[in-house]
Amino acid sequence: MRGQDGRFRWTYWAVGLSIAFNLFFAGFIGAQAWRHRHPESLLSEVIADGPVGGVVVQAILRQIAEKLPPADGHILRGAFARKFPELVPLWRQSFQAVERVRADIAERPFDGDKTRTDMLAAREARQQVSPLIEGILLDALPRMSDEGRLALSQYRLLPQR
Repeated sequence: MRGQDGRFRWTYWAVGLSIAFNLFFAGFIGAQAWRHRHPESLLSEVIADGPVGGVVVQAILRQIAEKLPPADGHILRGAFARKFPELVPLWRQSFQAVERVRADIAERPFDGDKTRTDMLAAREARQQVSPLIEGILLDALPRMSDEGRLALSQYRLLPQR
């Protein structure tokens, strides 16, 4: 089966490696095509790093989507996923600004001017997030069902008393 110069063994390994690489590249291309068609799958990747959102934002979006009809949940998650690359840095800035205010409050001696300045910065950071969220909702809402919009309008992050 094997020639004197070992060509069969070399050919066997070359064909095996070629098949392995082809399967790897086919899987990679298939995964990229799937991610392109399902942008909400990018959600956990984009927000996984950092305290701003990682778990919290994903949990809130999951809670909201679970209260919606499946098609509407898909629409909402997709709308957020498309804007998360813009939204996450703004959320992160807002979170960091609030953390600076918390640190200012705990400082000894207390510096009211620094706290006021950091509070203004936190407000500005929050105000950058709101228009983007409103844009995401205005993109998703016309495509959602009446039932989904009603469920979304009744969602509360914190329980009502």
